[in-house]
Amino acid sequence: MSGRSELLFNLHLCHQQLGQFQQAITYLRRYLAETPEIRNRSNVESRLKRLEERHGDLLSDEVRPTDSVLETNTTTLSSRTVVSIAMFSAAGASLLSAAILGPWALSEESQLASSDCGALGVCPSGRADRANRLALATDVALGAAAIFAGLGLTFVLLDRDSESSSSEARLSMQPLTVKRGGGAALQGRF
Repeated sequence: MSGRSELLFNLHLCHQQLGQFQQAITYLRRYLAETPEIRNRSNVESRLKRLEERHGDLLSDEVRPTDSVLETNTTTLSSRTVVSIAMFSAAGASLLSAAILGPWALSEESQLASSDCGALGVCPSGRADRANRLALATDVALGAAAIFAGLGLTFVLLDRDSESSSSEARLSMQPLTVKRGGGAALQGRF
C-alpha cells in the first residue's frame, strides 16, 4: 500500500460498516502493529477487543458468514431521535399537502376571476367557499409544517444535548406555568 498506516484504520472502519467483521479486525490489528505511536492507543485497543467480542458472539450463535447470509449493523435510536424523525416526517407531509393545495387554491381563484362571477363580483357561494377553504387549508398546512419542523429541530438539539459535554451547545426544556396557562420554556446555549 502507500505506507501510511492510517489507511489501515480507515479500511477497518469501512469493513466494519459493511458488516465484514473479520476483515475489520485484521486491518485494525495491522494498524496497531504497524503504527508505533498512536495518540489514543488504549481507545483503539478497546475498540479491537469489542469488535472481536462482537464477531465472536455472531459466530457462537451458529451464524456463519457466507455469501448467502448478510450481516447487518443495528443501531439503537433514542426516543428523542425517533420523535424528531416523526416530527420531520410530519413537516414533510404538511409541506407536500401545501404544495398540492396551494396551486389548487390558485387555480380555483383564477377560474373565479376569469368567469362572469369575477367581473360581476357575485359568485355562487359554493365556488367562492371552495376557493377560500383551499386557501385556508394551504395556510394551515404551511403553519403545521413550520411547527413540526421546529419541534423536530428541538428534539434533535435535546438529543444532541444529552450526548454532549458541558462545553458544547446545550438546549434544555422546562415546564412553565403562569396564572392563565402554561407551556414550555426553552433555554439554549450555542
